[in-house]
Amino acid sequence: MFKSILSAALLIISLTSASAQDYVPEAKWHAKQTVIDGSNSEWAKPFNFFDGSTGFMFAIANDSSNLYLSFTCNDEMKMRKMMRAGWKFELSSKEKHKKFSARLAIPERQAQSSENKTAPKTDWHYQNDLGSLVRTYKLMCTNIVADGFKTKNGMLPVFDTSGIQMGIGTDSIQGIIYEIAIPFKELFDKDALKLNEELTLSVTVNAMEASSAGGRPQEGGHGGYGEHGGHGGHGGYGGMGGGQGKYGSMTPEARADMTKSASFKQKFKLGNS
Repeated sequence: MFKSILSAALLIISLTSASAQDYVPEAKWHAKQTVIDGSNSEWAKPFNFFDGSTGFMFAIANDSSNLYLSFTCNDEMKMRKMMRAGWKFELSSKEKHKKFSARLAIPERQAQSSENKTAPKTDWHYQNDLGSLVRTYKLMCTNIVADGFKTKNGMLPVFDTSGIQMGIGTDSIQGIIYEIAIPFKELFDKDALKLNEELTLSVTVNAMEASSAGGRPQEGGHGGYGEHGGHGGHGGYGGMGGGQGKYGSMTPEARADMTKSASFKQKFKLGNS
């Protein structure tokens, strides 16, 4: 009798576990037009996805024409890492007659940008004020790199009303906001879309080089995310010369985390009105 009860209990646990693993969340339906401007005010809060390794809180939505992604991050070190080292994501489908794998990369941004002539000529990533940091970074992000889409591939402008769009912003709650729209025509063949497809989102934040992510800065020069700030110079993560920076010292564990890539995967189904 006891063995029968135990077997039944184990079966229930097994079925419950399998059911939880099989659950695939559905993208939210956006009935109103979504403006890609780096503000997520039209998105429902709080976001229903979070990944601790990258620091991303994110949401997935769609309408009949576009897939929408919105990523935010409030972890300052992880923000600085993704802005400096760059990050990317892949969308893929394994469904019969609808297989694809398409990638979009937000490239790394060097200390001084030559890509955008209007961007301030400064070591932008040492700025202590996060709002100013994001605004300077936004000026540098003029292009993204696409691969595997139907027509829009290679180096693309971040905002293209005829194709893939991306907006970057910040507000008093979210440290940084990435808002992205991808037309379904860039993913599926014409007339193939049924708005019930299962997709996989794979996100990777690149690792920073060790010379930028740690080490004691030399006097009179920048030392990346080092231990000390500067005398009359930048505080933050590694300023100029000696002295204690505004954000204090980084632990060896935190410094090691900066030199490792971070990634996650999330399956989801397209929503339908």
